Amino acid sequence: MKLEGNSGYYMGEVRTKVRLFNNADANAAAEGKLAVEKVRVIEADAMVDTGAVRCALAFRPCCWSSLGFGLMTG
Repeated sequence: MKLEGNSGYYMGEVRTKVRLFNNADANAAAEGKLAVEKVRVIEADAMVDTGAVRCALAFRPCCWSSLGFGLMTG
């Protein structure tokens, strides 16, 4: 992307807010087995890799545990 008044190209971070939820909770809520307000949800800031060809999410363990996921090892 070229910026006006700049002889070079702009390189920087692209950030956005993301909202992640536990899909099993969402499915249970849709079936009436769980109250909608009980669906585990987190909002976080994310950095976008504009050159990526695959999606990878890297969050702190506390974020994953908030969604009800355990840590995978090995």
